Parts: sequence; C-alpha cells; structure tokens
Amino acid sequence: MKVVKCLEHIPEELCPINIYFIGDIHEGNCNCNYSALKEAVKIIMDDPNAYWFGMGDYIEAITHTGDKSFGGVKYTKTNKS
Repeated sequence: MKVVKCLEHIPEELCPINIYFIGDIHEGNCNCNYSALKEAVKIIMDDPNAYWFGMGDYIEAITHTGDKSFGGVKYTKTNKS
C-alpha cells in the first residue's frame, strides 16, 4: 500500500482524534450482530472527535446457490433449500 498524503500536523482544534474501523458487518447473514453494530455507531456518533474508516463486507453477498458457507451451512448444487 502506498500512502498518497500524510498529515504531518493535525490542527490543535481537531485534537485529539479518535479513529474507528468498521468492517465485516455482513448485514443479512443470520450471524450478523446488529446490537454490536448499533453500539459501535452510537459510540462514534457520541464522540465529537470521531473519524471512521469503512473496511468493506457490509452486506452478505453470498447467495444460496453459491458454493460458500451461508448461515453455518455449506450450500452446494446438491443440497440447496
């Protein structure tokens, strides 16, 4: 990874800053922890010095016809339900 721009000095009025990382939510999956997500969002919203980075995998994009784990069950062409 290449850093394109780096802040060498953060203005005093912005300090301190708190950085939060959110990813792998997999909304739609039966194992998605909605209460943990709501708690994380509340923490960030209540923090005036918060910045957050989204790291992807926000939704469950595996279909029941896919050959990957879905809800704890490995679906294949022979056991679709």
